[in-house]
Amino acid sequence: MLKKNPSGFHLCGFAGDGIPEFYYIRNIGKMDGVFYEDFKDQYFRTEDFRYRDAIINEDGSPRKLEDLSNCVFYYVKGALRSFWSFWLLADKFVRSAMTDSEFTGIDIPGERAKWKLETFASSYERFAKQKIIGKPIDLEVI
Repeated sequence: MLKKNPSGFHLCGFAGDGIPEFYYIRNIGKMDGVFYEDFKDQYFRTEDFRYRDAIINEDGSPRKLEDLSNCVFYYVKGALRSFWSFWLLADKFVRSAMTDSEFTGIDIPGERAKWKLETFASSYERFAKQKIIGKPIDLEVI
């Protein structure tokens, strides 16, 4: 069954030094753009934050874990085809709404992320042929 179907999940937490760890456990061997390919018959894992993303700056230069501050990292699994275009446009709306006194709570990062995910899920529930994203959206701020 695994050899024919992509499957994966994310597991994250904090290491003893207080720096996050982010594991991607999957049977997906590679991606071609937004499509999963090369399905394995067993799961394997990678730690993608500490040993990949956190140690490289946006310009490609190395960064020390100790130098992390005010960094934001997004990890996406699932509807990759439409997620990024939605997420970036929703960010643009949020930046505009944060300056409008009619909107409250949108400046709270967790609430903002939850609203964006609920809006994304609503569009899938209403318009998508395959309902692979849905609600409820749970939020836990650590």
